Amino acid sequence: MAKIYKITPVDELPGRRSRTQESIYTEALDDALKSGSRFVRIDVSGRKPASIAAALKDAISRDPRRYGRLGVHRRGDQVFVERRETARGRRTEKKAA
Repeated sequence: MAKIYKITPVDELPGRRSRTQESIYTEALDDALKSGSRFVRIDVSGRKPASIAAALKDAISRDPRRYGRLGVHRRGDQVFVERRETARGRRTEKKAA
């Protein structure tokens, strides 16, 4: 009887996410910071908006010192990165004297 499956020996497990894909999102975040705009739209060909938003949020959480001032928003099929005034969107309020 013929087997319906195939077994292939491998030396190592492949990484979950390639470094190339990670660099796409960190590069996009760097460009968003350099743009000077408060809001920028991010489009990545071949990726769904939910995947783009999740990858951007993951990149921000991996390097909060660098990207902590950025936030990710999804509106329908569009993904936006917002440059916030302070880290993680917390605005400091001036205390009344």
